[in-house]
Parts: sequence; structure tokens; C-alpha cells
Amino acid sequence: MCQMALNGRWFGGRKLSAELWDGVTDYQVEETSREREERLKTWSSFLTDESASAKAKADSSEAAEQQNPSTQEAAEQTRQEEHTDESTAKPKEGKMRRRRTR
Repeated sequence: MCQMALNGRWFGGRKLSAELWDGVTDYQVEETSREREERLKTWSSFLTDESASAKAKADSSEAAEQQNPSTQEAAEQTRQEEHTDESTAKPKEGKMRRRRTR
């Protein structure tokens, strides 16, 4: 079923080929030491870029909070009001439905 649905479809600009495994063919690809070094270097630079962008994002949000502390205070007040509303709210009347669990 899956083979029929996916075979010949286009994904990411590439045409997919979906076939059944014959039970014998070994699809593991052996990479050379040069290919491995290049792959690891690319992965390392990706991780470095990601951590640098995350740090920059955290620094910018921290600076924004320092510039506008009233926003943080307003958020805290809203959370407190929601908590108060939930604790004083009456339960809904009528038939309650039970969710199925797996």
C-alpha cells in the first residue's frame, strides 16, 4: 500500500522510488575517511551556528525584558488573575463525557 502511494511521487524536488526489500540487499553505504571528516565538519558548523543563534536570541529577549519590565509584570498579573478565575469558577453542569484512553 505504502509502496504504491509513494512510488513516483515528488518530494523536495526529487522523484521518490519506493520498492520492496528483497531480504538480501545491503543498503549500508561505506564512506571514505575524507567524506566522514567533511560530514563531521559540516555537522559541527551547523551545531555552532545553531548555538550562536540561540544565544543571540536569548540575549535579545533578555535585553527586551530589561528595557520593558512592565510587560513581565503584566504577564505575571494575568497569570494570577487566570489562576483566581479557575479556582472560583463553578463546575459546568450537564453530562460529562469521558475520554477514551489507549
